[in-house]
Amino acid sequence: LSPRFPAYQAASAIIMGQLRRLSPLVEPLSLDEAYVDLEAGEHADLSDDGVRVIATALKEAVHEATGLTVSVGAGCSKLTAKIASDLDKPDGLLVVTAGQERDILRSLAVTRIPGVGPATATRLRSIGVTSVAELADLDESEAIGLLGANHGRGLWQLAQGLDDRPV
Repeated sequence: LSPRFPAYQAASAIIMGQLRRLSPLVEPLSLDEAYVDLEAGEHADLSDDGVRVIATALKEAVHEATGLTVSVGAGCSKLTAKIASDLDKPDGLLVVTAGQERDILRSLAVTRIPGVGPATATRLRSIGVTSVAELADLDESEAIGLLGANHGRGLWQLAQGLDDRPV
């Protein structure tokens, strides 16, 4: 099929508008993906159940406005939210409870961490690291020695479930 970029852009604008109704802090990543900081919005209940209610209403609003389904991942960090969204596609909704980040991450392939592309995966594989758990279990100094100060430290922290990047 031929791409229909004007239709994609129109749907994306509607979806981003729905996201901005939830919070003034929206960070689009592409036409079909964005981070939303719900704490910056006016939500009384940000418990896991409260977030599920917000996400369900968002999914319904997007479907009503565009006819499209969306997957929503929620967590206490960008990393957790992104991975949660990826784990429950299509048309999914997964909320990762605070404190459970490491449990979710450890079972995944290391390539699920943003920033672990083919070259980094090859370097990690050379020392037997193929899972997030194996990266997390390295000493931070080992990750830095293999991947460099910034990249090694950053990926090691993500493998620990530590992600303080703001939206």
